Amino acid sequence: MICIYEANTTSWHGNGLCVLQPSSCTVTEIAGGDFSLTLVHPITEDLRWKELQEERIIKAPVPAYKPLEDDGTVIVPAEQATEQCFRIHSVSVDTANHEVTVETRHISYDFMGNMCGRLSIQVGTYVVNALTKMREALMSPDGRILATNIARRVSLGDRSFVNPIKYLLDPDIGLVQRSRARLVRNNADFYLLDNDDPPDRGYEIVYGKNMTGISWSKSTDGVVTRIVPIGEDADGRRMLLPEQWIDSPHIGEYPVIHTGTLTVTDAKEVIVEESDDEEEPVSDIEPFTKEQCYELMRQAAADEFAKGCDMPDLTVDIDFIHIGDTEEYRQYRNLERVFLYDLVRIRHAPTGFVAKAQVSGYEWDALTKRYNHFICLHLPMRFLEWVE
Repeated sequence: MICIYEANTTSWHGNGLCVLQPSSCTVTEIAGGDFSLTLVHPITEDLRWKELQEERIIKAPVPAYKPLEDDGTVIVPAEQATEQCFRIHSVSVDTANHEVTVETRHISYDFMGNMCGRLSIQVGTYVVNALTKMREALMSPDGRILATNIARRVSLGDRSFVNPIKYLLDPDIGLVQRSRARLVRNNADFYLLDNDDPPDRGYEIVYGKNMTGISWSKSTDGVVTRIVPIGEDADGRRMLLPEQWIDSPHIGEYPVIHTGTLTVTDAKEVIVEESDDEEEPVSDIEPFTKEQCYELMRQAAADEFAKGCDMPDLTVDIDFIHIGDTEEYRQYRNLERVFLYDLVRIRHAPTGFVAKAQVSGYEWDALTKRYNHFICLHLPMRFLEWVE
């Protein structure tokens, strides 16, 4: 069922204001990014459509992960679609076609209404501590779950006076991106999970069975096989490594070297001069040596290679068949248990295309509880700039 609730509802049990009867209801989620729902409802005599008002909340089934423990340490995929809530931000009424279209955002985006005060995430902060520091810096206390099982350290620098969604989801400098996390949103709660070993349930998407069409692109345009990390010395000038650059293990696999620069914002030399004047206050600034900067710069380059900046990008778009609840469908039903971030095998016999890629986005029909569309990426996004 797809239900609607008043804007200030915080417990979404029961049917709320009413059970909606939409003609279409589509959920789109991108890994670490957009999570939204678009619903089209006919204008009918029972006036259900009039309940579709800005700021109200729609509850719909989605293919989400369901956490087993509140601390986020144990999380498994739900056996069936779970119910998630979305807040309406746009309502369009079309009397010519006798329908109403609403656009919504996942309820987790309500977190945008809060803001962090003064907040700085120092070099080498563990992800769990970065979440704790953000919670402590919030201007308005918030009790939602912010959990992680990532043991990695991150460096975010100054994040004062940004809203928590930007802190978490900024595509370039957000905590999810910097920690290479697998983000699970369960209504108001956020779970940042380790993505170094993505779930591989052995599923195949095969043309003629559960696939109607496929398009893909493979590009070496963004490949970087030599990174020049850039820091900053105590005088504010650009600082390079003594060896100047770091090479990828795959550098010999290409006919030319692909060089890119990487600005390491936290690699800044700090010299603290000691004073003989006993009356002069002691500085609370911590020194940061060139050797410490070099260590950060080398690690930053290694992290980029680990994320695949030295490999071609592969993006795959897949469309699905609606087989329905028939006897024939039984053998393909496991496809509905594929989730965001899963590894899948893709086979398209007419072109000979075979790939193994990670699900990075989907379009889901909340009425039939079936996927319409998958986006699969071979590699994650990167932060490198080209050398001109």
